[in-house]
Amino acid sequence: MARHIQLNHEELERVTKLMSEFYDNRDDTKLQDLFVLFDLNGNGSIDSSELQSVMSQISGERISDQEIRDMIREADTNHNGVIEFNEFIEVMRRHRG
Repeated sequence: MARHIQLNHEELERVTKLMSEFYDNRDDTKLQDLFVLFDLNGNGSIDSSELQSVMSQISGERISDQEIRDMIREADTNHNGVIEFNEFIEVMRRHRG
């Protein structure tokens, strides 16, 4: 089911809360919910436009195309140009430390 290209206010608050629970409480169960919120079109992967939209909303400023390419390159271990759920889990855990 396709969704809009931006998070609404409630979804943005949910992303912020889930990220806090994941990083602060080390709660991996939040990763599925986070992935679904990043996957704006609901196709099972996060492409550059979805990542840029969500990350820009989280940060409050537009994330550059180069930064988005770098994020995708870091996470995309099978080199298909998108971030799939297993890749999302790996990169999120790596950044949590």
